[in-house]
Amino acid sequence: MTAAVAADLVATLEDRTIIRDRVRAELTAQGLDGYLGFTPSNVAYLSGYVSYFLSSWWRMHGTVMVALNTDAAAQPVLVLGDAEKVSALDAAIGCDVRAYPMWVETRGYAEIIVEPGAEASRPTQWNEDDIDRFFIDALDALGLRSGRVGTDLRHMPHHTVERLRRIAPEVEWVDFTTEMYGIRAIKLPFEIERLRAAAELAEAGMTTAAALATEGTTLGAIRAGFFAGVAEAAQSDPKYGEFSDLWVLPGMGSQSSIASATAGSNGMKAGDLLKFDCGTTVGGYRSDHGRTFVLGEPSEQAATLYDDLSAAHALAVATMRPGAPISGPFTTAQAYMQERGYPGYRRGHYGHSLGLDSFHEEPPFLGPDEPGVFEAGMIFAVETPFYGSDLGPIMLEDLVLVTADGPEYITSLPRTLMQAGG
Repeated sequence: MTAAVAADLVATLEDRTIIRDRVRAELTAQGLDGYLGFTPSNVAYLSGYVSYFLSSWWRMHGTVMVALNTDAAAQPVLVLGDAEKVSALDAAIGCDVRAYPMWVETRGYAEIIVEPGAEASRPTQWNEDDIDRFFIDALDALGLRSGRVGTDLRHMPHHTVERLRRIAPEVEWVDFTTEMYGIRAIKLPFEIERLRAAAELAEAGMTTAAALATEGTTLGAIRAGFFAGVAEAAQSDPKYGEFSDLWVLPGMGSQSSIASATAGSNGMKAGDLLKFDCGTTVGGYRSDHGRTFVLGEPSEQAATLYDDLSAAHALAVATMRPGAPISGPFTTAQAYMQERGYPGYRRGHYGHSLGLDSFHEEPPFLGPDEPGVFEAGMIFAVETPFYGSDLGPIMLEDLVLVTADGPEYITSLPRTLMQAGG
């Protein structure tokens, strides 16, 4: 992989400016003076910095924020703990980064061998008064201590909401959750490439794990094989340097639950289906797709059901063109499954957007009541699964990019029922 291709995953200042201007335009349209981002996803989206503390530990929610006003000339302000300041300064391009003290010692050797002076101690974790003071200063810097300010109210803990009301009593806090999801649904090229890279790693994990399958192979061994395949691929190319984590929900034979536990797995048998529902994260962007393999020959019913789900999947994808209703894939796939003789097959949706959320299913959903239309730059995980334990689990899920010319598959593994085993 050349350096030029790897560079496609890098967000430039121009990219961040486009994102911030999109948010500013929506704020203006909603009559808001600014925005305060608290969720890990929205902090990363606006600032460009994926905070490990905020993304990995739910107790850190409310300790990191990014503020933005509607003035295109004003830099957003990112507030976080000083343990992350150096990396934030590098990643949060075009941001005013401000850091309060945390428990982590961040001074260099030359500083720790001398008397600390005023820095005689650090807080046990952090001092909430320090955080509040930094938040207030950020709001002051952007002229947001009064007026109407959008924020992530839907996903904020009660304690954080009360803090905001206490430190900025003249602000009317307005939920901006739906609007942010709408903006984030249309991806820039660097976002598409990060999701493409994440999908490539997941496919490496699936093919490695499936190749291990023999009679008696347990679900635990399949999971371990997936981990190993992703890790090997991640080390193979600098392109994957921002790979950070993975997830997988495997199932085999009668172990078709969507849970990730492996207890009770008795091992594969000839004719068993092996399904993967999985993803990895690259540069903060988390993929979600899956495939189904079979050890030997599938039952006639399983093979027929797979073919029908595959056909429904292809028909759903074909509807994904700019201007077409987002509800179209659901209507199309559901009608096809009914026509093929499965009146009891029901889905709440046939896919979803995805991106920065740790729970990879993001709005909008490919459901019957979705009011929007497809736009170029949207990416959806399109899925037609079967979780029944009688035939074994089936998963066919792809990442599909909506382009001006129609749908484009980002995922590349065959969409047929593939053979497991070496």
